[in-house]
Amino acid sequence: SIKGALRTSILYSLLMKPENSKFRARIWNEIEASGDIAGKDVGKAFRRLETDLLSKLEKYRNDMLNSSLRGLKISDTMCVSGSYDTVVLQKRSANVKGNGLNEGEHGLPIFLECIPGGTSFEIQVTADYTMLSKIGLDSINAVFDCSREFVSYNRQVWAEIFSKDYPSQLAEMEAADLWLGAGTGFLSKTLVYAIAPETKKSVARKLIASYLDRVFKKSGHNHGAED
Repeated sequence: SIKGALRTSILYSLLMKPENSKFRARIWNEIEASGDIAGKDVGKAFRRLETDLLSKLEKYRNDMLNSSLRGLKISDTMCVSGSYDTVVLQKRSANVKGNGLNEGEHGLPIFLECIPGGTSFEIQVTADYTMLSKIGLDSINAVFDCSREFVSYNRQVWAEIFSKDYPSQLAEMEAADLWLGAGTGFLSKTLVYAIAPETKKSVARKLIASYLDRVFKKSGHNHGAED
């Protein structure tokens, strides 16, 4: 989970570099043309994205063995304070835009096993810069600068809608290096919305809403494009 979040953050940081603007636009055009972010064509586009941005070790161009992220290793996690016991919480959905679709905050028929607040864990991050330097990462700070950049981007997007109703949660994100867990949402785990040009954000919202409606159709929760 931690390495996956770092991987997404690093890909985001690389994609946002000016020299990758044309490549980013090409990937978005393929996503938009497909009309389905879970479709086979989009899957191919994202695999190519990962290959082009991360496969820099030059021996096997299309092999994951060639990924520069082989140089980033994350240890198992150890609880150093708090409790190993977990708590079960009900997932809640919020709509603060007042568009009549499930307006307000309400519970969903989804229950998550969670780490209690105040619990601390320790991990070890090991970096091999002979691999990571191929993608411009020459220190641990450089790795986590990517994750902070992605957290900041997500916070900015959420703040446009939730700043009035959830200021304390957004304030807490200001100090975050990484955002993890099942409740962090589609936005923080994928790059679909980030890749979309500003003029195409509404298209990206509709594609994401359509996908989430299919995934959650049994729960009866409607992900309107403005939800």
